[in-house]
Amino acid sequence: MLIINNLNDNDFPYFPYPLQESGNEEDYITTNHLMARPIRLNRQAAEVLRLADGVTQLSDIIGHIMELYPDAGGSEVIKPRVMELLRIFTERELIWWRGVPALPVPVQPPQSIFWEITSACNLRCLHCVVGAGPGLEEELSTSKCLELAEELAAFGVKNIAFSGGEPLLRPDFFTIAEKVRELGMGVQVATNGTLITPQIAHHLMNLDADVQVSLDGSRPEIYDILRPGQKAFTKCIEGIQALVAEGHQVTIGTVLSTINIKDIPEIVALTERLGATAFRLIPFVPKGRGQLHKDMEVPLAQVKEIVQYLHDMRGRTRLQISPLEFEDMLDGCLCPDPLVPETPLKCGGAVEYGTITPTGEVLTCHFFEGVRADNVRSASFRDVWYRSRFLNYFRSLRVSDLHGNCSTCTWLPRCAGSCRAVNYAKGDLFGGNKSCWVSQNTAEARLK
Repeated sequence: MLIINNLNDNDFPYFPYPLQESGNEEDYITTNHLMARPIRLNRQAAEVLRLADGVTQLSDIIGHIMELYPDAGGSEVIKPRVMELLRIFTERELIWWRGVPALPVPVQPPQSIFWEITSACNLRCLHCVVGAGPGLEEELSTSKCLELAEELAAFGVKNIAFSGGEPLLRPDFFTIAEKVRELGMGVQVATNGTLITPQIAHHLMNLDADVQVSLDGSRPEIYDILRPGQKAFTKCIEGIQALVAEGHQVTIGTVLSTINIKDIPEIVALTERLGATAFRLIPFVPKGRGQLHKDMEVPLAQVKEIVQYLHDMRGRTRLQISPLEFEDMLDGCLCPDPLVPETPLKCGGAVEYGTITPTGEVLTCHFFEGVRADNVRSASFRDVWYRSRFLNYFRSLRVSDLHGNCSTCTWLPRCAGSCRAVNYAKGDLFGGNKSCWVSQNTAEARLK
C-alpha cells in the first residue's frame, strides 16, 4: 500500500472511482474493491476528488477549491484540509499519483473487443474476477447490442471475444453473434462448456467461432472444489467433446491456483486426450469472488516451476501452449537495449483491445471493473475510445511511473512492467509486479 507523507504540489493525483449521491444532495459516497464498506463524503470533499483527474496539479486543485469556497478561511485553512483529505484517500488506495499529467495518447481503433455480454452464470467459481451470478437488470438490450456491433465494425474492430458470466445463458446470444459475423468480424467465445450440446456446437461452427472452455481440474474432485455446487465436470467434458466432434479447434483455459497446481500436468494430458488444440494457463487474480479466496494464490516460486514445465512441454506435445507471462525470460538473456523511461507499460489494454461490460462500460480489461468508466449508452464507442479519462490515463502510463522491484530491475527493458491486474487487485498499481517470479530483487524467485 502506498502512503504519501509529503504530498508534492507539482504532482498529479487521479481519483479513478465513481462518486454517487447518497440521497442527500450534500452527501456523496465512494468505494473500491478493497474496501469493506463505502465512504461517505461531504460536497467539499467530493469536489476535491472530482478535480483529481490526473491532468490537474495538486496546487491547481487547491486553487480551484479556494475559488469555489472563498469564505472557507483562505489558503492557510483550505490547503491543510485538502492535503489531509488526499493523504487519507491515498492510504485507502483511492488516489493514484504521478509526476506528469495523463495527457491523451494517439491510438488506432482496437483490433479486438472483449465483450462481457452478460453477468449471468450457472456456476459460482471461487476465482471469478467479476463475481458472476445472477444477471443484471441494466444489461444492454438486444437492440443496443446489435447497434453496438454495427458501430464496432464501422470503427474497424476485427474480432469480438464474447464472455460473461456465461455468454450462452443470454437468450439472444446467437442473434448478436450472428450479427457480428455478418458484419465481417471474427467471433470468439469463452464459456464454461456446461451448456454446450451438439446443436450449440454446430451453431458455433456455423459462426466459425474460436471457442475457449474453462477446465480447472482433470477430475471432479478438483474441478468441483473450484466450481462448486453443480457437479458440472461431466457436463464440461461433454461440451468439449461436442465441440471437437463438430470440428472446432478448442482452447482449454485453466486458472492456476493452490487447489489445482499439482494437477496441471494431468489437465494438460486430459486436454490432449480430448482432442483440444491449445492450452492456456490463466493467472489467479484476487478480485471479484477471488478476493474472498486469496489463499488460492500460488507462491511465485511455484508459478515459475509451472511456467518452466509448460515451456518444456512445447516440444513434447501437439498442443499449442499459449504464451506465458515472463516466459521469454527463461533463456536468461537480458535485453541488450538500455531502459527508455518513456516506454509504455507492456499491456495491450486500451490500445490493441478494450473490454465492454454487460452494462456498457468500456475498460482496459475486466480486471478493472469498478473504476469510473465511460459508457456506450451515453456516447458512441468511438467517442469513448478516444475521450475516456480512464482509458487515456492507462495509455499514458510509462515504465518511469513504476517503483518497488520494477524500478531497479535489470529485466524491466524486456517486460516493461507487464500486466498490472494483480497489482491493481492488491491496491498497488505502480508497485513492483506482484505476479513476477523473474526479478533479481525478488528473494523467493531468483533465476538460477
